[in-house]
Amino acid sequence: MERGRIARRWTGAEFAALPADALCDLGLRVRRVQDAFAAAGTASASPAAEPSEAEAPAAPAISPSESETPAAPTASPSEAEVQATPAISPSEAEAPAAPTAAASQASAPALAIDDFRFAYRRGANATPALDIEHAELPQGGIVAVVGRNGAGKSTFAEALCGLNRCGGRLTVGGRAHGRKRRTRASFMVMQDVNHQLFAESVLDEVQLSLAEEDEARAHELLRALDLDDVADDHPLSLSGGQRQRVCVAAALASKKPLVVYDEPTSGLDLTHMRQVAALLRQVRDTGATQVVVTHDPEFILSCCSQVLEMESGRIMENYALDAAGMRRLEAFFARAQAVGGEPWEKRPM
Repeated sequence: MERGRIARRWTGAEFAALPADALCDLGLRVRRVQDAFAAAGTASASPAAEPSEAEAPAAPAISPSESETPAAPTASPSEAEVQATPAISPSEAEAPAAPTAAASQASAPALAIDDFRFAYRRGANATPALDIEHAELPQGGIVAVVGRNGAGKSTFAEALCGLNRCGGRLTVGGRAHGRKRRTRASFMVMQDVNHQLFAESVLDEVQLSLAEEDEARAHELLRALDLDDVADDHPLSLSGGQRQRVCVAAALASKKPLVVYDEPTSGLDLTHMRQVAALLRQVRDTGATQVVVTHDPEFILSCCSQVLEMESGRIMENYALDAAGMRRLEAFFARAQAVGGEPWEKRPM
């Protein structure tokens, strides 16, 4: 459908036979995990995948300078829906994260995680939901946290933000952050965003996260996420995907040094997933560290620089998303795809 009208029709067999590039032109996700990695491999092999500093498009939505002018909207000739993405150029929104982006994180200062242990029940027989003795994350990186359902990913995200009883410490720049200090230094976009929408309008929701009222800044963020036309609407009147993007906009407005997202692209189509990925790359350029709990390989390949694989509340793998890391990540999703007969994006991982 386009603009409320049926634009094209296929039989089930015809639609199943559409190649990955045709799905991309329609703004749809790839059906097979290998197609996501094949597209990323092609893009990362191209010099255009990671533009030079001189060629990189302006990033006004997350720029430390508030006086820059947003880039003009650019329409995609192949998709009518992609008309209002003023802060994200098509090349920026579509380019997967190249291995060189992960390599640049290798020498970055690290966030140290120590003694993160938590159980939902108390007592000697309580099963630990989180048991991390020590781990390090690249400061200023975009870290994907992957694992099967029940692996402890959301519990870990909440612990990073001080939102559960997990003790331990997060050390940033030589300064240890206990649970209360982590709460003040972080912003979390929850898996169920309905728990964090409080304002009477979308615009007010974003302005709540700003250090001081700045309506122009709030509109700038909303335009970048294709939400400015619903700025005056109540957040709970929006679709699920729009509500997610409102919370992402609020997170970006907060300018907290640690931003944690719990499945921010579930329910988003290709276009809006790329918009979110582009904004996360812009946030990365400000020095904030971002942690993303996700089951979405296309999203990981679009913006992430590091991967944590979790199982039973423990970090089993921690690697940069360079060329070798991409192969390890593909193997992870291939193992998940081999379990059962369901499509990979709907299977517990």
